[in-house]
Amino acid sequence: MGIQINGNTDNISATDGGLTISDLEINQSGISTFNGNIDANGDLDVDGHTNLDNVSIAGVTTFAGAVTTGDHITLTGQNPRITFTDSNHNPDFEIYGSAGIFQVWDSTNSTHRLVVNSSGQILLGAGAVATTKVTQSGSLDLDSGGISLCIGGNENSSGRTNSTNKLNRVVTPHYTNAEEPMAMISGYSTSGASELFYGGGSGLTNAATRHSFYTAANTTTTNGTERIRVVSNGKIIVGEANTNPVNDFEVRRANNGGDVAIRIGNNTGTNSGSTASLYFTTSPTQNFNTAYIQAVRDGGKLNFGYATNAPTVTMKVSNGDVGIGTDSPQSGGLTVLRNLESRLQVWANGNGSNGKIALRADGTNTQIGTWSNHDCKLVRNEVIQASIVSNGISFPAGKGIDFSATSDATGMTSELFDDYERGVHVISVTGSGGNPSVNLSANHKRLYYTKIGGMVHVTGELRWTTSSHGSGDLRISLPFQSDSSASSNSQGTAQTWNVNWAWRSETRDIWSEVHPGQSFLVFRLGGSGSLHEDYLQLGSTYQHTANSGYGVEYQVSLWYRTG
Repeated sequence: MGIQINGNTDNISATDGGLTISDLEINQSGISTFNGNIDANGDLDVDGHTNLDNVSIAGVTTFAGAVTTGDHITLTGQNPRITFTDSNHNPDFEIYGSAGIFQVWDSTNSTHRLVVNSSGQILLGAGAVATTKVTQSGSLDLDSGGISLCIGGNENSSGRTNSTNKLNRVVTPHYTNAEEPMAMISGYSTSGASELFYGGGSGLTNAATRHSFYTAANTTTTNGTERIRVVSNGKIIVGEANTNPVNDFEVRRANNGGDVAIRIGNNTGTNSGSTASLYFTTSPTQNFNTAYIQAVRDGGKLNFGYATNAPTVTMKVSNGDVGIGTDSPQSGGLTVLRNLESRLQVWANGNGSNGKIALRADGTNTQIGTWSNHDCKLVRNEVIQASIVSNGISFPAGKGIDFSATSDATGMTSELFDDYERGVHVISVTGSGGNPSVNLSANHKRLYYTKIGGMVHVTGELRWTTSSHGSGDLRISLPFQSDSSASSNSQGTAQTWNVNWAWRSETRDIWSEVHPGQSFLVFRLGGSGSLHEDYLQLGSTYQHTANSGYGVEYQVSLWYRTG
C-alpha cells in the first residue's frame, strides 16, 4: 500500500513498514515533533537553533562556527585526541591522551610541547618527553633554548601592565599549613631598581634559617657535597661540609682536605700601578677607617697600612725587603723607621715586663737585648753559646770569644778566649815535712788573683807570727792548680821583711815558684855570688827568727799557667 506523487523531481512513496520522501522541502515555521526515529542518509542542513538531547555521531563532524556545550565533552577511544588545524598559520596542534599520559603535540614540527605523565610530572618544551628519573610528584621540567619561565606580575595584582612595579615569588610550603610558606627566590623590579632575593621573608612568606650550596664531583653524582653554608646568625663557612661556622666568615678544609687559599685579584693587564686590597673597618660611615692589606702590581709589593680618609702605609714588603713605618724599605732585610725612636720588640705572654726583647735606635745609639729582668741568650743550632746576664756577657763551659780569624803563630794551640775571673784567695800555710802553726793577720792572708783564659796572676802581702816552725819546704796555697803538662816551673817575684836569715849571713835573693801540677807556690833562694837550688825551709835552716812586732812578711807577684 502506498501513496505516490510524481513530479519532475519530487516523490513520496509508501511501502509496508516505511515512508520514503525524496527531494522534499518542508517549510515549517513552528515546532515539528517526531515521535519516532529519523534516519537521514544524506546531508542534514539546519540553519537555525537546534536542541539535541543525545547525539551519537559515527563519522567525522565538522563545525564551521563556534560550538557551545552546556556541561562537558567526552572523547572515548584507545587514543582520544582533539586536533587544532590552523588554516592560515602554522603550526597545528593535537591534544590527546595515551597510556595514562596527557600530551600537547606539535603536529607541524613533530615534537611534544607539553606532557603530563602518570606521576603528575609536568614537562614543557621541545624535549618534553617522559624520560626523567625524578620520582617525586609535582615536578616541572622546562626545555627551551630561550626564556624558560617567566613568573610575576603587578605588585599585589595578578595581572601585568606597563609602568608598574613587578613582583614574583617562588616558595616552599611551610611544614605547618597555618604558616606562610618559605621564600626561595623573589624578584622585585621598579623604575629605580631591579632586585633579586634568595630565601628572604616578607609579609607573605617566611625566611630561610640556613642556606647551603652543593657541588658534585662529576655529572652522575646524585647527592653532591656541601661547599658553602650560611647559618641563621649570618655567619658563613666555605669548604668544610656539614659544619657550622664559629666566626663571621671561615674558609676551611675537612681533615686531609689540602691547602686553603683566598685570592683577591685585579686583572689589569700591564697597568703597573694597579692594586688589590683587603680592608678591615670598624666604622660603618667611612670606606677607609681601620687597616688594610694591599698588593701592588709594581714590583710585587705588599702594603700593610692604616687608613682614615687617605690610606697611609705602615708596613711594606717589597722583593723580600720589609719596611715598618716606611714604604721604602732598604735592600737586604728589615727597615724600621720612626721620627724619634725606632723599636723592634718581641714580648712573651703579651707582657712587656715578662721577657721583652727589643732592638732600639734613637738617633744617638743602638741597643739590643731584653728590657726586662731576664737573660738574653745567643743560640746556635739549639745550643746556648753566650748569655747577656745582669753583670754582662756570660759563656757556658767551653765557650768564649773565638779569635780564629786572626793570623796564627806556628805553635798555636787555641784561639778561644773562654775564661775570665778575678777574686781573693785566703791562703793556707803548709810544709812538705810538717805543717806549721801560724797566726795569720786578718788583713794580710789573701792573694788577689786574676784569671785570663789559662793564665793566672796572683799578688799579695802575707804576714804571720810563727808559733811552731813545722818542717820541709814552705808552701803557700794557690786558687788554681797549675798545668801538669808544663815543661818548666813558673816563676815570679818575692820580697821579705822582718826575716833573719840563718844561712852564712849572706845577702839572699828570693823569688816565687810554681811547679807543674801543683796547687801551691814555694820560695826559691839565691846568694850574692851564686844561684842556690834551695827552697825556703821551715825551721831554723834558713828562716831563723822573726822580728818582734809585725812578724814574718812576704810580698808575692806571680804568673802561672793552669791546665
